[in-house]
Amino acid sequence: MSIVHTERSRNLEVEYALIHSPLVGPATWSPLAGELRRLGQCVSVPRLRDADDTDVSYWRQEVESATSALDQTVGDRRLVLVGHSGAGTLLPLIGNQTRRPVDRFIYIDAGLPLEGASRLAEMTNSSPEFASRLCEELAQGNRAPNWTDDDLRPIIPDDGLRRQVIAELQPRPLAFYQEPIPSPANWANVPGGYLQFSPPYASAAERARQIGWPCHNLPGGHFHMLVDPSAVAAALISISDS
Repeated sequence: MSIVHTERSRNLEVEYALIHSPLVGPATWSPLAGELRRLGQCVSVPRLRDADDTDVSYWRQEVESATSALDQTVGDRRLVLVGHSGAGTLLPLIGNQTRRPVDRFIYIDAGLPLEGASRLAEMTNSSPEFASRLCEELAQGNRAPNWTDDDLRPIIPDDGLRRQVIAELQPRPLAFYQEPIPSPANWANVPGGYLQFSPPYASAAERARQIGWPCHNLPGGHFHMLVDPSAVAAALISISDS
């Protein structure tokens, strides 16, 4: 597999494609998308879709739904793929499949590809204690996440935004977390960047630094783009222009 990458032209505008985690929905991007548009930026927020009752892997369904939405857009803007949380491992796959040229990947509190590893393996790499508890819960036949209003209140203080996130939650079975996710061989060669919010993603941010990407740190909760979209937008634009 190979990713189509275009050398950037400062004469072309950016389109930020905000890819949400498969465990939540597009509402996680709403304030940031609004702030970027207020700043005059072009933004798209494709919805990831998948289903249990098919032989097609979850990741492939998610990638196909994202690229289908992106490929409907006509234009010559530089496409910057931005992934939060579990969308991180999908960015190179979306970049590989879309017909549009990709300028940069930006990971926001997200895992980086681990060469065919599963979501559970990526979680184990970044937060082993959390991954162990999750595995035990899923092995009992439960689905996750099952966040409640009380669970999310400390990191999403706005009542309306918190309700939207909970309404879009997509609890998943063990099979979702265990399926291996491939990575295009040259994914790290495409210009990238990393924006870290929370401590569990320190190891992913360090990997990004070792690759040589620009990295920013905005200390906060995992959904900090719902708390301070202005600061996140500024950091995102700075990384994109690096």
